[in-house]
Formats: sequence, C-alpha cells, structure tokens
Amino acid sequence: MEEKILTIVKLLRGKKAPPFTIEMDITNKCNLRCRMCWLRNFSYSRDEIDDETWIKTVEEACRMGIKEFRIPGSGEPFMRRELILSIMEILKENGKKGLIISNGTLIDKEIARKMVKIEWDILTLSIDGPSARIHDYIRGVKGSFERVISSIRIINSFKKKYRKKYPYLRMNTVLTNKNIYRLGSMVSLAYKLGFSEILFQPITVFSEEGRKLLPTRASLENGLKEAGKIAQKLGIRTNATELLKKRSIEAKDLPKFWSKISRETREFLKIPCYEPFYNIIITPYGDVGPCAVFGGKSKSNIAHENLRKIWYKDFEKFRRDLKKGKMFDFCKNCCVPIFLENERIRKCLRDEVYGG
Repeated sequence: MEEKILTIVKLLRGKKAPPFTIEMDITNKCNLRCRMCWLRNFSYSRDEIDDETWIKTVEEACRMGIKEFRIPGSGEPFMRRELILSIMEILKENGKKGLIISNGTLIDKEIARKMVKIEWDILTLSIDGPSARIHDYIRGVKGSFERVISSIRIINSFKKKYRKKYPYLRMNTVLTNKNIYRLGSMVSLAYKLGFSEILFQPITVFSEEGRKLLPTRASLENGLKEAGKIAQKLGIRTNATELLKKRSIEAKDLPKFWSKISRETREFLKIPCYEPFYNIIITPYGDVGPCAVFGGKSKSNIAHENLRKIWYKDFEKFRRDLKKGKMFDFCKNCCVPIFLENERIRKCLRDEVYGG
C-alpha cells in the first residue's frame, strides 16, 4: 500500500509516475455460466487482441516500471492458456509481482507445476460454496466444484514437492442467498485446502437472475460475523470485519457515500476516485481505461497506441476531472470492492498527507 500511495501523491502533486498496477483482462471467453456474471447478459462480435500485441504491451509495462500485474477473471484467463503461460514467465523474469484470478477448472499439472516453479505470487480462485451442490448451482456447470478442488490439490502437491511457499492461495466468494448461511463452512474449507485468505465479495447485480441471488442485510451480517469468528480462530485472513463496519455493502448505497466525500475540504481527500492515479486496465479488445467498470468506453487502445502515451497523456483528462470532483458516466456502475479500496486509500492519504 505504501508504494501505491507514493504513486498517487506524486500524480496529485503534478509529478510524473508510472502506474503502480496494471490489470489485463486477457479474454472474455469462459467455460462456466455463473448466474450473477455480467458476461451472461452481453455478447461481443469484436476480435480479442492477438498474443503478439499482448506480449509487446506486457514488455513495455515492465520497462515503464509498473510494479503489480493483475490478470483478473473478466473471462477465464486459462482459456488463452499459452498466452497466459508466456506472460507469467515474462513477469517473473522481470521481477514483477503477479496475480491471476481464475475459476480453477482449467488448471492442470503443467500449469500448476509452472506456477509453483516460477513462484507465481498470488492465485485467487473463485469458489462460491462449500459443496458441489451450492458451488455448481451458482457457477452454472455441473462438476466445476470437483475440478477446482482437484486443481488446488495438484498445486499443493507441487508446492510440497518443490518446497515452495508460492503461489499464495486466496479464495474469492461472491455473497449470495445460496451460500450466506454457509460462510463459516467456506472459511473451514479454505483452511482445509491450504488457502491463506478468503475474500467475500458483495454481489453486483447485472440481471434479474443476479437479483434473485441477493441475500438480505440481516443474513449478510449474521453470515459475515460467523465467518469472521471462524477465520480468526483458524488464522485465515478475511475481509468480513471490514464489510461489517460499512454496514452498507450494496452498490445502490454508494451515491450517499460519494455525496459525503464531495463535502470534504481537503484537496486530496475530496477526490471521488483514485483509480486513474495508480491503475490502468486493458480489456480483451485492447481498450484502455482507469477502472474495472469503464465498459470499454475509451478512445485509447493498445492496438494503435503505446502504453506510455496513454498513461501520461490520455489519462491526464481523467485525473484533471477527478481533481475537480467530476465523475464519469460509467461511475454509476461502480461496485463495492472498488469503493472500499478507495476508502482505504483515502484513509492512508488522510494519515500520511494531513496527519489524520
């Protein structure tokens, strides 16, 4: 967090600094049919960026000095298996920190061995139930639970064989009314499978099918309290307490928080979002924007622009507007995890720049 804050402060003060983080949505293709996923409600006819362009961009990002490379689960990253393996090698050869978010169903022995041998930093695996019945229902494909559990066991066997600590295993669980009463069991499962952390993610509704999965506030609080207690007992990191502190963990509640932020008088703290001050995101089609919800609404594209120009020139408009308190049309699609990360950054800026 300290390096991220330094990057943000430099840009807030008008100095030059590369992004701290780059998120590369390698593909929107997926082998599952998760009921809450936005991909179930959208279709694209555009061609995804080719492997050569991705490799060129990754190499440029390394030269720019970007510290953290994230490959999130826009689709399932390992649908483009060979590209992902090449990117992983490039990043570790350049001493970069890497994270992949995966549904875990396509990780075989070759991929697992590679991740362990190069000491890939973080592997986040999406598991939405402590049993096949719950997980497979939410993920929309029968057998997906057994496949991800098998992948985890293969990874752990190679970690033991090669005496490696990495990859650090993190579980990601979307909170729904199908698993909310089993969060304690989710923590126990994480512990049993060798995870160091479990992150609970409030559901973002993209469709009526997703809306049907919304848990009640009372069940959320009870479930998170139970999960927090068990996590503390087992020594598993979790964000349960953090979510409970906010009390409101629904995207529809975010405007009231932004309204409060807009009344802040201190210059660096009244900025509604810090994402364009440390983060850059590339869609599978090469579009470049500042956050996960920008929806490809950008004139910048790695197919015909280099990353350095996009960051130091194109992104300046985002930063100028946010300094004035202006938000963008896509901000209405913001999700709770992005908001909470901004709150963590705001707290750090309050303490380090303004002394609390």
